[in-house]
Amino acid sequence: MRLVFGDAQCWIALANKTGQWHETARRAQRGLGDARIVTTEEVLTEFVNMLSKEGAGLRRSAARAARRLLDNPAVDVIPQSHDTFLAGLDFHDLSPDKA
Repeated sequence: MRLVFGDAQCWIALANKTGQWHETARRAQRGLGDARIVTTEEVLTEFVNMLSKEGAGLRRSAARAARRLLDNPAVDVIPQSHDTFLAGLDFHDLSPDKA
């Protein structure tokens, strides 16, 4: 089975129906077929935090979406841990081109 990583931008684009990337994200989502989506609790934290800046409506929508992702059998959410934090920090160090 094919695995696809769902990063924060993916979830932001899907949740923000008025955002410029929403339709592109929806098309990509439809094209996944039976692929399994993998994300992390850290990513979901980033997703909720980013949309919380956009007002009360998107703040509530982001929290509901994060809870749905946690309950979605087609999405594997990797729990947050010290080891995953360190792995993310290592990835950050390997990606100096990212803001």
